[in-house]
Amino acid sequence: AGGDLETAVALFFASSDGPGSGVGVAGEAAGALPFQAPGYYGLVWQDPTGGVPVAWAEQSLAFSSGLELPQLKNGPCGVLAAFQSAVIARVLSTRGSVSLEESPGHDLLSEALADVLLQAVPTDGAVVRLVSWETGAPPCTSVQESEVPANREAMVPEVFAWLPALLAPGGVVLLVYSLVATRGVHAVQRDMATETGMVEGTLITGPMNLCSMELVSLVLIGEARGNVSAYHQVTRAKTSWPRGLGVGMLSLTEKDMGQPLADTLKSPALPVWLLHGGDHFTTLFATEAGTSAAIEHPHLGGGGGGALDGQSGTVLYHWNGLPPAGPRMARIELETPRGACGPAPEVLRETFYKPIPGEIDDVVQAHPGDKHDRPNRWTSWRFEVVLAVEDPDVEGAERPADAPLPPIFEQGPPPAPDQPWRCSKCYATRFKTFNFGMNEPGTKTCAACGTAQTSSGWSLWMHYDDLPGTWQARVTNRHGPKILALLRTKWPGATSPGLLLDPDAAPTV
Repeated sequence: AGGDLETAVALFFASSDGPGSGVGVAGEAAGALPFQAPGYYGLVWQDPTGGVPVAWAEQSLAFSSGLELPQLKNGPCGVLAAFQSAVIARVLSTRGSVSLEESPGHDLLSEALADVLLQAVPTDGAVVRLVSWETGAPPCTSVQESEVPANREAMVPEVFAWLPALLAPGGVVLLVYSLVATRGVHAVQRDMATETGMVEGTLITGPMNLCSMELVSLVLIGEARGNVSAYHQVTRAKTSWPRGLGVGMLSLTEKDMGQPLADTLKSPALPVWLLHGGDHFTTLFATEAGTSAAIEHPHLGGGGGGALDGQSGTVLYHWNGLPPAGPRMARIELETPRGACGPAPEVLRETFYKPIPGEIDDVVQAHPGDKHDRPNRWTSWRFEVVLAVEDPDVEGAERPADAPLPPIFEQGPPPAPDQPWRCSKCYATRFKTFNFGMNEPGTKTCAACGTAQTSSGWSLWMHYDDLPGTWQARVTNRHGPKILALLRTKWPGATSPGLLLDPDAAPTV
């Protein structure tokens, strides 16, 4: 977004409700709603006695220009990104390509909404429930429902007539209500409890009224699943993910959990993904349906207009509708020299191997001076690294015989007398001793453990170019644009000339 931290925080709260704000409840006694809430109200909202939060009440499903779907305030990003993806997927599946400049008409929006709603119909259901605001009632309060047969031919005209309510403020809430009403409260709760046996939270959650993963899944596949990993939360068995709308997802939770997302999410039927940066959802897509083949199998060449001329790359587009980083449609030239990652392993295995003495055990920090002189240019920085030492307390999985060994580095000459130094022995036990400090310049013995510098070892400074590839990837995840870390969960080692040349201009996710 640019600017200082105080400005960014101010802009964030200006684009969100803050806790407790709602519509139509000013002056009302606590614990009482001034309208008759639908039976699923408490499943949707974390505060069942509060009104619809302002960020949701003001948000419509109307596109502003071309494929751009603006988000007014913080909160509804997951539903908006999923709906935008559904519209793009509908165009790609029926026409083969999509234009950035062509705004989706009411016919197309009705078809996309039918796609979303029909998949939410339970196996024993026969109707889709379209929810509207009650005539004559204040906005975003009481609702009314109409039932239409759960078949496309019958429902599309009804959705077309219902569409103006969705394109008005509060339209995003009506879509959520319609999905829950169509699937049914018990079915949604059953979805949410499938793996853990319990319903944890509501569909819209937290003090900022954010979309849960269950809600995003309800839009994408018609089921309120919370687990997007390739493995069951409890049994760790590999799971499948429905094709749904043919839309995928890339999420930084993959890095946090150490588990890949479901295969169908990482490699969807169409080149459309939700990008989950942790607390915000945005949209990534190609303009040609045929790009999918090129993305999954780069050696086959580009997919129509999606391929970069003369390069092994693909052009993708990223949309972020939320201020202050958006609204912005960004063009990303993605080079994928190693192609896309394959399916997740059938069995989730331990992949931590005990470090070999001399390999890089950790990157401690980027050089403060380099960061100051060249902010965000992480590929030009030096990094402080600590080499692994023999530690009988550290255990790991047995390294397979065919697994490549990591590069081994020499300790080299000691730090210059005028430089502080970090004890490798203390760093290895830092979480036990809480010793994260450095020794004074010129000292030859560690002040914390009393070990001679020549025996304990010391940290080294290495330029980014000298780091092994795995560590280059890790420092890129830590210091590079977050969107590049997300893209690399599907395309390992992917680069983008624009992101590398001007990291300050990287799209925000």
